[in-house]
Amino acid sequence: MTDDAYEHDLQQVVKSLQGAGCDAFLRGEGRSRFVFAEYRGRAIEVYQDGNAVYLEFFDEGAEQASKDKREPNYDLATQHALAWLRQRGTMNL
Repeated sequence: MTDDAYEHDLQQVVKSLQGAGCDAFLRGEGRSRFVFAEYRGRAIEVYQDGNAVYLEFFDEGAEQASKDKREPNYDLATQHALAWLRQRGTMNL
């Protein structure tokens, strides 16, 4: 995957999350870019490594991810990101 294709995929995730009411934007440079999104105190990071899309979940006030998850594509990653950001309390993904 080219850097341009990676950037495009991440921008699509940002648009989906913003369209659902989340604060979302890109951080980092080049292949180290990732999506950062927040909603009601929870945060999530989304990025690709190899053939998988990874999500790191941050509970309110946490400095380290409370859990992480691997998905095969951006569509599933975006769905799980939205579900987790909107969920209050613990959610098993």
